[in-house]
Amino acid sequence: MQNAAKGLSNIIMLDAQLKADLVKLAPKILLLTYDSNKDVSHTMRELWTVLIDVDKEQQVIQERWNEIYEEAFKSIKSTENPRNKLRAIRAMADLMGSRSWAEIKKNFRLIFLTALGSLESERE
Repeated sequence: MQNAAKGLSNIIMLDAQLKADLVKLAPKILLLTYDSNKDVSHTMRELWTVLIDVDKEQQVIQERWNEIYEEAFKSIKSTENPRNKLRAIRAMADLMGSRSWAEIKKNFRLIFLTALGSLESERE
């Protein structure tokens, strides 16, 4: 998988349009960097760093926060794949720490109740 990411990163560096199109997948790629499989998370982190300049990472996360939140929340609510749920929970725990209260307060109640529901379903 790492070789595929390296090959893709070489192609991306050559094609600005491809890079611009792949940046649209940033929320999904970012969540995959939190995968419990170290190979997957490492490969997605490499792809993320190719797509997003390090000095612009926080700006991209800020600009795409709603998309990232929606993608993560959809995975947290899903009971079909525990690995996706765990990945999303890890991402939200990490990313919400750098958000202001103003950014998260409109969704806090829903996040909190969903997290409690996830805990309850794990106990059953």
